[in-house]
Order: sequence, then structure tokens, then C-alpha cells
Amino acid sequence: MKGFVLMALFATAGFASCSKCTTCTQQQGSDVRVCEKDYNTNAEYGAAVDFYEMAGYNCFKSW
Repeated sequence: MKGFVLMALFATAGFASCSKCTTCTQQQGSDVRVCEKDYNTNAEYGAAVDFYEMAGYNCFKSW
């Protein structure tokens, strides 16, 4: 029982550390990874993704 509780605790901590990211690709360019944790607000993160999409990148959610 104690092992199960510890395993559940570590699994929860692992999921909590994941951040929402978006990968943007361009046919003849390099991939760009935009992560929410790198911005102060969700609006700034969204604006960064919008910028890449307007610049011709195809963006998709990645974890």
C-alpha cells in the first residue's frame, strides 16, 4: 500500500510539471517550439503563436 501511494504521488508531480507548448513548422525553415511557461501571461503566449502563424508557420499543440 505504501508503494502505491508513493507511486501515485510521483506520477501526480510529473503531470503537474508539464507545460502547454505549441510547435510551429515552416516548409523550408526550422521548427519553433513556443511554450506557455516562457511567457508572463496566456495572452502573450497566444500572441506569440499568432505571430508565427501570420508569418507562414503551421502551428499545432504539443506536450
